[in-house]
Amino acid sequence: MKKPYKTLGILLAVAIALIIVVRIATRGRGEATESISDIQKREGVPVRVETATTGSIARSLQFSGTIEGEEQSVVVARVMEVARAIPVRVGQRVSRGDVVARLDETNPQAMYRQARSSRDDAKTDLERMQALFDQGAVSRQALDKARLALDIAQSNLDAAADLVVLRAPVSGEVVRVHLQPGEMASPGQPIVTIAASKQVRVKFRASAEERRRIQKGQLALIHLSLSDTSSIEAAVDKAEDAADPSTRLFEITVTSENPEGRLKPGVLTNVDVVIEQRQDVLTVNREALMGTSGHHEIYALDETGHARKRTVTVGLETARRAEIVNGLKVGERVIVYGQNRLADGDLVKVVES
Repeated sequence: MKKPYKTLGILLAVAIALIIVVRIATRGRGEATESISDIQKREGVPVRVETATTGSIARSLQFSGTIEGEEQSVVVARVMEVARAIPVRVGQRVSRGDVVARLDETNPQAMYRQARSSRDDAKTDLERMQALFDQGAVSRQALDKARLALDIAQSNLDAAADLVVLRAPVSGEVVRVHLQPGEMASPGQPIVTIAASKQVRVKFRASAEERRRIQKGQLALIHLSLSDTSSIEAAVDKAEDAADPSTRLFEITVTSENPEGRLKPGVLTNVDVVIEQRQDVLTVNREALMGTSGHHEIYALDETGHARKRTVTVGLETARRAEIVNGLKVGERVIVYGQNRLADGDLVKVVES
């Protein structure tokens, strides 16, 4: 008798399980997830907008070059000797006369030790002659002769010192150290380069087509570095009329005042030479433009929050901005991101302004 009851229990459990599965399936069909398209139709397509304003816009040619001090000096060795010390580093400011390198003083060519010994002997002789002169034991002529000998010995020592103790010829910033302590210096070999950075320059080369657009006095912008968008106003100082025969390129030099020292000599940077500039014109972010050159369209927001497609006339363009000559008014909001997912009349949701 127990077996039928056991079978009935199993059947009942199976039936309950089937009922639960059917209810779950039915409930799932009744609560279908809303699609992204449906949400956007109800709440609007997410976009980023910008308000059209007036301002200036400029088109420029960009070049790369190294910032140099307008007055730049290279300290060179005049004897062959080992560098004993280089007490300066790149970026350090030095004053005229500061020691920037010391070579080995034992160099026979420099004769520094001999010259110093001769100077010390001459100084001792002068002191002795001065004492004898004060006692009336020697003539003034003998005293003057001893003083002249000291002057000559001091001059010889100074000349010898100039060969082994190298000093900054100008006040400025160390932009390069060419030799390290322990390395051998040869006559004429650069040791340290120093740039006076109150005024700086950047030299670069331009093609023939670019050269035709560049004139002396033209506005330029020197960036603080290759990766920095900050810049300082400069001007074209020289634009060579003859090309380099080997490269067929023209050398251009721009210069700028640098009283705060923001432009660092020795830094590789970008230079923008402005070839066309307009003031008080209506501009928008270039990302807002759709279409090809000669047929540009944008999306502007109407008062109800819907996107309206406009055909616009574009004037001067740069990498980031575009001048709008016709088809848009100051103060209108233009969609600069998300417009590729729109159709004319779509409701939009501004997520960032």
